Amino acid sequence: MHELASFAFNAYCDPDRLTDPLCGGLFFNDYFTGNVLYFVGAFLMNLGLLLFERLNPSESFRRRHLPVLLANAVVYAFAVFAYAAFDRVLVGLVYTVVMAAVAVAIGWPVRRSFQR
Repeated sequence: MHELASFAFNAYCDPDRLTDPLCGGLFFNDYFTGNVLYFVGAFLMNLGLLLFERLNPSESFRRRHLPVLLANAVVYAFAVFAYAAFDRVLVGLVYTVVMAAVAVAIGWPVRRSFQR
């Protein structure tokens, strides 16, 4: 739905002036519906991983693994930031704030023993 709406919107409508209901619907399906579905999926995928790790902590994590974990976190954070920073709608920004709040809430109780 998102890809079809994106193609039709960009091929047949003026992105700066929504002149008819069809273009308005295509804009909504392209920018809002597609992004919401994408970020709900990303949220649920990350939530599942965070909860699984919280309930069944890895026993093999050592301090030497921390640089790899931090590098991965930085790359992921910049990818989400780059996506959200240049998007016409604020769905990515909302996802970033909500996901950060959930990650902090899940990790806060075990902050002293981050290796677990």
